[in-house]
Amino acid sequence: MSSRRESFSNRMSSSLGLNCAEGLKFHITVNAAAALSLQLLYRPREAHQIASELSLVTFTPGILASMLAPPPPIRRALLAESIQPRVVLSKTLVDFNSRILIRSNQIKAPYVTEIHVRNNESTVVQVLFGEPRGGARSEPGAPKGVYSLDLVPREPLALQPGETVCVNLRFIPREAKLYEATIPVFLIDSEADLAAAIRYGSGPGGEGGGDRNTNTNTNNNNNSNSNSSN
Repeated sequence: MSSRRESFSNRMSSSLGLNCAEGLKFHITVNAAAALSLQLLYRPREAHQIASELSLVTFTPGILASMLAPPPPIRRALLAESIQPRVVLSKTLVDFNSRILIRSNQIKAPYVTEIHVRNNESTVVQVLFGEPRGGARSEPGAPKGVYSLDLVPREPLALQPGETVCVNLRFIPREAKLYEATIPVFLIDSEADLAAAIRYGSGPGGEGGGDRNTNTNTNNNNNSNSNSSN
């Protein structure tokens, strides 16, 4: 019994291809008993759809092969779509790094960072930031109120077309431990969307429920990956 070993390889062409009436053409040589993996790169620069075709014409070099009728080309459909996000956040990960923990009775000023929210739509978009919730790496017993947003509870932000709004995220550590939170972000298109966000407890002031549409993570590392002091 004999077995055939196939070799696989990846190639990336630095050539722009041969420009023909049918489009760009590339000449690829595949060795005998070998397989070649092709990777197509899609880099959209604007929101649009593509419906095209990839045609592979196979032929064997040589005098005898040139006398034979070529096989029909292998055709594969190429479909791609790029969409523009309705809302863009300036940060999807906020890291407060190591912060000083003050245990005295003096008033503690919160650590603040800014998150900018931009509306990419041509119409008004309502955005609701949910209540910060403990992340996967948070230590048990993390107190509530460590993270807060300067927003009116349960009231979405109404962003005009092209408008950018700044939202302040505050962090006040109360214990020397690891803090991590997830903030769900909702796009509110109807009263039903708003009611659902509050009902599932993801809107500010809600209770219970799970996280949905998570776009922003906030975390602070104390003790574990960095140092904190009293």
